[in-house]
Amino acid sequence: MKKILLLSITVGLLLVGCSKQTSESGNLASFDSTDIKSQIEKEDFNPELLTVIPFKVEDTGVAKDPFNKEHITIDFFGEGNHLSLAVFKGDFQIQDNEYEEIKIGDIKGKYKTNKANTKILHWKENGISYSLSYLAQQSKEEVTKEELIAVAESFK
Repeated sequence: MKKILLLSITVGLLLVGCSKQTSESGNLASFDSTDIKSQIEKEDFNPELLTVIPFKVEDTGVAKDPFNKEHITIDFFGEGNHLSLAVFKGDFQIQDNEYEEIKIGDIKGKYKTNKANTKILHWKENGISYSLSYLAQQSKEEVTKEELIAVAESFK
Protein backbone atom coordinates (compact mmCIF):
# COMPACT_ATOMS: atom_id res chain seq x y z
CA MET A 1 0.00 0.00 0.00
CA LYS A 2 2.85 2.39 0.86
CA LYS A 3 4.49 1.64 -2.49
CA ILE A 4 1.31 2.53 -4.39
CA LEU A 5 0.93 5.75 -2.41
CA LEU A 6 4.59 6.65 -3.01
CA LEU A 7 4.23 5.85 -6.72
CA SER A 8 1.08 8.00 -6.97
CA ILE A 9 2.79 10.94 -5.29
CA THR A 10 5.85 10.57 -7.53
CA VAL A 11 3.74 10.48 -10.71
CA GLY A 12 1.74 13.48 -9.51
CA LEU A 13 4.90 15.48 -8.85
CA LEU A 14 6.28 14.53 -12.26
CA LEU A 15 3.10 15.71 -13.96
CA VAL A 16 3.19 19.02 -12.12
CA GLY A 17 6.89 19.43 -12.84
CA CYS A 18 6.35 18.74 -16.54
CA SER A 19 3.47 21.18 -16.96
CA LYS A 20 5.95 23.63 -18.48
CA GLN A 21 8.16 22.72 -21.39
CA THR A 22 11.73 22.61 -20.17
CA SER A 23 14.61 23.75 -22.33
CA GLU A 24 18.34 23.89 -21.71
CA SER A 25 17.90 27.51 -20.72
CA GLY A 26 15.02 27.17 -18.28
CA ASN A 27 11.25 26.85 -18.29
CA LEU A 28 9.18 27.80 -21.27
CA ALA A 29 5.39 27.69 -21.14
CA SER A 30 3.49 26.39 -24.17
CA PHE A 31 1.47 28.99 -26.05
CA ASP A 32 -1.41 28.49 -28.49
CA SER A 33 -1.32 31.29 -31.07
CA THR A 34 -4.67 30.38 -32.74
CA ASP A 35 -6.43 33.56 -31.52
CA ILE A 36 -3.62 35.80 -32.73
CA LYS A 37 -3.50 34.04 -36.11
CA SER A 38 -7.23 34.68 -36.56
CA GLN A 39 -6.67 38.40 -35.86
CA ILE A 40 -3.95 38.75 -38.48
CA GLU A 41 -5.12 36.27 -41.14
CA LYS A 42 -6.49 39.05 -43.38
CA GLU A 43 -3.11 40.76 -43.61
CA ASP A 44 -0.95 40.81 -46.75
CA PHE A 45 1.43 38.30 -45.19
CA ASN A 46 1.23 35.44 -42.70
CA PRO A 47 4.10 35.43 -40.21
CA GLU A 48 4.96 32.43 -38.13
CA LEU A 49 4.20 32.77 -34.43
CA LEU A 50 5.76 31.47 -31.24
CA THR A 51 4.63 28.25 -29.62
CA VAL A 52 6.51 28.67 -26.32
CA ILE A 53 7.13 31.70 -24.13
CA PRO A 54 9.15 32.24 -20.91
CA PHE A 55 6.04 32.97 -18.80
CA LYS A 56 2.32 32.15 -18.67
CA VAL A 57 0.47 34.53 -20.99
CA GLU A 58 -2.51 36.29 -19.43
CA ASP A 59 -3.20 38.85 -22.16
CA THR A 60 -2.09 39.76 -25.67
CA GLY A 61 -2.37 42.84 -27.84
CA VAL A 62 -2.18 43.01 -31.62
CA ALA A 63 -1.44 46.37 -33.25
CA LYS A 64 -1.55 46.84 -37.00
CA ASP A 65 0.17 49.90 -38.39
CA PRO A 66 -2.53 51.91 -40.23
CA PHE A 67 0.11 53.48 -42.50
CA ASN A 68 2.07 50.31 -43.24
CA LYS A 69 0.10 47.10 -43.79
CA GLU A 70 3.37 45.20 -43.80
CA HIS A 71 4.03 45.76 -40.08
CA ILE A 72 2.35 44.07 -37.11
CA THR A 73 3.25 44.27 -33.41
CA ILE A 74 2.09 41.61 -30.98
CA ASP A 75 2.54 42.07 -27.23
CA PHE A 76 2.39 39.26 -24.70
CA PHE A 77 1.69 40.01 -21.03
CA GLY A 78 1.58 37.73 -18.02
CA GLU A 79 2.83 37.21 -14.48
CA GLY A 80 4.22 40.77 -14.50
CA ASN A 81 6.20 40.20 -17.72
CA HIS A 82 6.16 41.77 -21.19
CA LEU A 83 7.42 40.28 -24.46
CA SER A 84 6.92 42.15 -27.73
CA LEU A 85 7.10 40.79 -31.27
CA ALA A 86 7.38 43.13 -34.26
CA VAL A 87 6.90 41.51 -37.67
CA PHE A 88 7.72 43.15 -41.00
CA LYS A 89 7.18 41.91 -44.53
CA GLY A 90 10.56 42.27 -46.24
CA ASP A 91 13.79 43.58 -44.77
CA PHE A 92 14.21 45.26 -41.43
CA GLN A 93 17.50 47.12 -41.48
CA ILE A 94 19.58 47.17 -38.31
CA GLN A 95 21.89 50.18 -38.15
CA ASP A 96 23.40 49.34 -34.75
CA ASN A 97 26.78 47.54 -34.77
CA GLU A 98 26.43 46.43 -31.14
CA TYR A 99 24.51 43.26 -32.05
CA GLU A 100 25.99 39.83 -31.48
CA GLU A 101 25.67 37.31 -34.32
CA ILE A 102 23.69 34.26 -33.13
CA LYS A 103 22.06 31.15 -34.60
CA ILE A 104 18.36 30.39 -34.36
CA GLY A 105 18.35 26.81 -35.53
CA ASP A 106 19.86 27.08 -39.02
CA ILE A 107 19.04 30.79 -39.38
CA LYS A 108 21.41 33.67 -38.66
CA GLY A 109 20.15 36.25 -36.23
CA LYS A 110 21.31 39.18 -34.14
CA TYR A 111 21.02 39.74 -30.40
CA LYS A 112 21.72 42.54 -27.96
CA THR A 113 20.73 43.93 -24.59
CA ASN A 114 20.23 47.69 -24.75
CA LYS A 115 20.78 50.36 -22.06
CA ALA A 116 17.23 49.86 -20.74
CA ASN A 117 18.04 46.13 -20.28
CA THR A 118 15.67 45.18 -23.09
CA LYS A 119 16.80 41.95 -24.70
CA ILE A 120 16.34 42.13 -28.49
CA LEU A 121 16.55 39.34 -31.03
CA HIS A 122 16.30 39.93 -34.80
CA TRP A 123 16.09 37.42 -37.65
CA LYS A 124 14.61 36.99 -41.11
CA GLU A 125 12.88 33.93 -42.50
CA ASN A 126 10.89 33.38 -45.71
CA GLY A 127 10.86 37.08 -46.61
CA ILE A 128 9.59 38.17 -43.18
CA SER A 129 11.68 40.01 -40.59
CA TYR A 130 11.09 39.34 -36.88
CA SER A 131 12.11 41.41 -33.87
CA LEU A 132 11.49 39.78 -30.49
CA SER A 133 12.03 42.00 -27.42
CA TYR A 134 11.82 41.15 -23.74
CA LEU A 135 11.20 44.39 -21.84
CA ALA A 136 13.03 43.74 -18.59
CA GLN A 137 12.12 47.12 -17.03
CA GLN A 138 8.45 46.22 -17.44
CA SER A 139 8.93 42.65 -16.21
CA LYS A 140 9.39 40.80 -12.95
CA GLU A 141 11.39 37.83 -14.22
CA GLU A 142 14.82 37.68 -15.82
CA VAL A 143 14.88 36.07 -19.27
CA THR A 144 18.14 34.85 -20.76
CA LYS A 145 19.45 35.12 -24.30
CA GLU A 146 19.14 31.33 -24.57
CA GLU A 147 15.47 31.47 -23.57
CA LEU A 148 14.76 34.11 -26.22
CA ILE A 149 16.53 31.99 -28.83
CA ALA A 150 14.44 28.97 -27.73
CA VAL A 151 11.27 31.08 -28.17
CA ALA A 152 12.42 32.10 -31.68
CA GLU A 153 13.17 28.47 -32.54
CA SER A 154 9.57 27.55 -31.61
CA PHE A 155 7.99 29.69 -34.35
CA LYS A 156 5.57 27.77 -36.61
